[in-house]
Amino acid sequence: MASVDRPHSINYVHPNGRDAMIDFEWGDPGDPIPKGLRITVKYAEDNIHNLHEKAIYKSFEDAKKQGIKLATNMIDQADRL
Repeated sequence: MASVDRPHSINYVHPNGRDAMIDFEWGDPGDPIPKGLRITVKYAEDNIHNLHEKAIYKSFEDAKKQGIKLATNMIDQADRL
C-alpha cells in the first residue's frame, strides 16, 4: 500500500482563548483516515490534561470535527471547576 500525505496536528483555539493541540493517530501508511485522536490542553506549567480516543471515523474531516468537539468539551469542563 502506497503511503499518503497526512495532515499534521492542529492547534485549536477555544472561544475563551485557551489552546488545545489535536494530534491524529494513524494506522496503515496508505490509509488517509486517522484511527484515533490525542487532545492536549495546557492550563499551567504543571497542569496538563490529555485525552485519548480510538474510534472509527468516516473521513479525516470527521476525525477533525470530533477532535474539536472533544477539545471544546475538555476546556468547558475545566473552566467550570
